[in-house]
Amino acid sequence: MFSNSKSRQIHTPNSGFTLIEMIVVITIIGIISSVMFANFRFGKKEITLVNAAEDLVGNLRLAQNMSLGLKIEEGVTPQGGYGIRVQVGSTTYELFADNGDKIYQTDEIVNNVSLPDEIEITSVSTGSPSDIVFVPPHTDIYINASQSSDEIRIYLQLKGTSKTKEILINRISGQIGTK
Repeated sequence: MFSNSKSRQIHTPNSGFTLIEMIVVITIIGIISSVMFANFRFGKKEITLVNAAEDLVGNLRLAQNMSLGLKIEEGVTPQGGYGIRVQVGSTTYELFADNGDKIYQTDEIVNNVSLPDEIEITSVSTGSPSDIVFVPPHTDIYINASQSSDEIRIYLQLKGTSKTKEILINRISGQIGTK
């Protein structure tokens, strides 16, 4: 029972990747990475648009809540509540304490809010400029000193694109939100 002193050699082909296969894989990874990076940058701008819309909604709700709570500005309670003025083509909007006429006056400003650089107000369904005023004690909503419109739609747009965000204010229900 002698075994063959020569060990058996199993012949296997060379395993591994060729240079061409490596170049193809690296090229594919590079293409996928560049596409993902480009989408990430655009996605970041879209997030800026969504955040700007949510900030405007938040400030509208702030004006509504300040009217409900009768917040005092400069030692007096505003007779007409609080409001927001928006204007097409603008990159700002104003939060103001109304004197009772339900229209924005330059001396009523509480806060001038700037939108991010790449965002602008592109459309307002009730005309431009538009004043949305919340009148106490029930925070009745007046749009341009009137209650004839049931809702107002404000559109923010990412400059240089067709991406928009709609803010909807329903005068009857008092609901404020984005679409």
